[in-house]
Amino acid sequence: MQLKPGYTLHNYEIISQLGEGGMGEVWLARDIHLDREVAIKCLNPQLTADPQFAERFRTEARIQAKLTHTNIVGLYAFFEDGGNYFMVLEYARGITLRELINRTGPIPERRSLRIFEQLADALAHAHAGGIIHRDVKPSNVMVDPERNDAVKVMDFGIARLLGEGHLT
Repeated sequence: MQLKPGYTLHNYEIISQLGEGGMGEVWLARDIHLDREVAIKCLNPQLTADPQFAERFRTEARIQAKLTHTNIVGLYAFFEDGGNYFMVLEYARGITLRELINRTGPIPERRSLRIFEQLADALAHAHAGGIIHRDVKPSNVMVDPERNDAVKVMDFGIARLLGEGHLT
């Protein structure tokens, strides 16, 4: 299944592509029933045939579902459609911390501390729930300059639940 703007998947109208990586794509969509923007992450169709990759995607969804925090992107739904796997996530407005650094250069101390405090609070919450992110980097942190640099940590794709098996 190839997503594209204007396509409707369940009750989500696809608006535009937000990003693409080795595991799949992320799309901006509108939840038709709730009239809100969401991000839809879909596993690369070529990887769905590999049970290991499909299980990694399901594990990511299970981990994301355990996390409810102001500074962590929330999971709304997980579903399979026609052999493809999808996560419906909170749409985090803003730009990645990486983009912010590239645009502005070094971030002044007071602003850096505001961003870092939110990031540390999010990771402390995950750790308290036995979840280790394992891929914290500027491209996995959204910053919304329009909302006093509100931070959202995203992409728990290689996170690990303490006490569970070694599948990451």
